[in-house]
Amino acid sequence: MTPECRTLERSGCSLRCVDYGGNGRPVVLLHGLAGYGREWDETASWLVPGHRAVAPDQRGHGGSERHPSDLSRVGKPMR
Repeated sequence: MTPECRTLERSGCSLRCVDYGGNGRPVVLLHGLAGYGREWDETASWLVPGHRAVAPDQRGHGGSERHPSDLSRVGKPMR
């Protein structure tokens, strides 16, 4: 399995996503705080035989841009 890293532009922000490939139902693997998409390499290798696995780098993590610069919820009203 050779993962393919792709960069997408959404709303003026560059976001990286790791596409592990595979066939079947898609599975999106989300990293935790201070993580990045490639942390899922081993898990994706188990999933790929029966699923399509993708893992994005969330905004401000890994190869994704931090835009807007403040992504925190501190001081922002909850909706």
